[in-house]
Amino acid sequence: MAEDVEARLRELAPAGVDVFFDNVGGAILDTGLATLAERARIVVCGAISSGYETGEPPPGPRNYLQLGLERARMEGFIFLDYLDRFPEAFGRLNEWMTQGDIVYAEDIQEGLELAPAILRGLFEGRNLGKQLLRIAPEAAHSQT
Repeated sequence: MAEDVEARLRELAPAGVDVFFDNVGGAILDTGLATLAERARIVVCGAISSGYETGEPPPGPRNYLQLGLERARMEGFIFLDYLDRFPEAFGRLNEWMTQGDIVYAEDIQEGLELAPAILRGLFEGRNLGKQLLRIAPEAAHSQT
């Protein structure tokens, strides 16, 4: 982490965080739980910090008692529950991007030989935004 996430959350949400969308797990989830507002909602979408390794799962959150103390709710979320709404979502997202309401970052690297390092970098937080790996020169794509 480049900065003290808990200190920053407390600065930005002095009364506590109302909604925490987590797709990292580990220390970030623990920090989110430590900064909850009363009746907060936590959405669990992933746990990239675990590396999605096989075998024994990593230990659970240490600050889970905050759920009870703050009467918060934690629920899983998976996009597959909303397949029927994909066309609507793509249309609205495209509209927001065109209007500049959504700005996104892409980290584009080139060369198949970088694939192992790029994948490792995802789990180490080395990329900003969507990570892409171009395996052939761009000109080769336009010929097909």
